[in-house]
Amino acid sequence: MRTLREGGLLAVAMALVLGASACSERPRDARDAAAGTMTTPMMRRELSGDFRAAEQALQQMEDSVDVALGPELAIRLRPMREAFVAYRKEQCERLKAVFKDGTFGAVAQLECLIHLTDSRREFIAEHYDFLEQIDRGRPSANAGRRKPR
Repeated sequence: MRTLREGGLLAVAMALVLGASACSERPRDARDAAAGTMTTPMMRRELSGDFRAAEQALQQMEDSVDVALGPELAIRLRPMREAFVAYRKEQCERLKAVFKDGTFGAVAQLECLIHLTDSRREFIAEHYDFLEQIDRGRPSANAGRRKPR
């Protein structure tokens, strides 16, 4: 089982490396080579911003679920959210450990954090879509008023 897990981590790591290299632009000549190069610190800065945006989008999604469910039910989701954060942290730290001898570890970790955060947001959007129907079914502030003729 451990070998299977390590193999899975290695496959994810290779996919990230190949994906990053496939997304990079190929410079046309030697002068463009230096201008088109993105250093590891530059990648980390950009990915950190992307991670903050992903976390913010997830937080907004979770907040909308809380509002739709109400405080009594929303409090029951807290343990699942905490478990997700712990899982995400552990999983991405393990991926970073694959690159412990190089500088790509932090980049791989950030890519992992972004991917898992976006996946969680998409999961909530897909599986809690019934909340929109509940929201539409609730009476609004103008529900008791007649429309003017």
